[in-house]
Amino acid sequence: MAHPSLPLLLSLLALLASAPSPGRAEEGPASPAPPAAAPAQATAAKPEDGGNRTTGMVFGEGHLFTLEAPRGWLIEGKGEGNNGLAAVFYPRGTSFPEAPAVLYVNTAARLRQEKVDDFIARDIEALRQSSPGVKVERRPTLRTADGKEAQVREVSGDRWSNRESLAFVTEDSLFVTLVLTARSEEAYRQSLGAFAELVKSYKFLTKDVKINR
Repeated sequence: MAHPSLPLLLSLLALLASAPSPGRAEEGPASPAPPAAAPAQATAAKPEDGGNRTTGMVFGEGHLFTLEAPRGWLIEGKGEGNNGLAAVFYPRGTSFPEAPAVLYVNTAARLRQEKVDDFIARDIEALRQSSPGVKVERRPTLRTADGKEAQVREVSGDRWSNRESLAFVTEDSLFVTLVLTARSEEAYRQSLGAFAELVKSYKFLTKDVKINR
């Protein structure tokens, strides 16, 4: 398994430990996530002093950022049960495959000087190849913990009848996509607060990450 350099990883884990912690449709998966920029992984640091939010660190070649699991949700790193996504989140007492609503994060390479609107257009066009009737609506932006404006889109009408919100964060060499996907309208509405919490917790730490293969 690839890891960032040991000194960097140890210093970041120390930083996380000291920092204060402020579904899929039955017939198929939710809309496809953007292709990964490089294999990404996630680790989690449990909250201290009775905190109820877990901080996760997502890293891959040329990027490392943190996210906080929404209150009442769990974070899980890349594994066999989560379709290879960098990190997934689901309510306590459920699992990623069975939860009525889940959150996930993935990364995609950014072409030189590519604008986020062009990336979103490509992503939506890919979705429409399998779901021609899908509807996409622009929603108000959300501000991340490090001051970036995440572009938000609401998606409905895919071939699996999922309801989704997607937030797109632009970095120098990649786009980070944070997604809420739900099996029903009720589960979607109940999870919008958790989606906003996740996006607002996003903090990019460094692009100085090299993967030893």
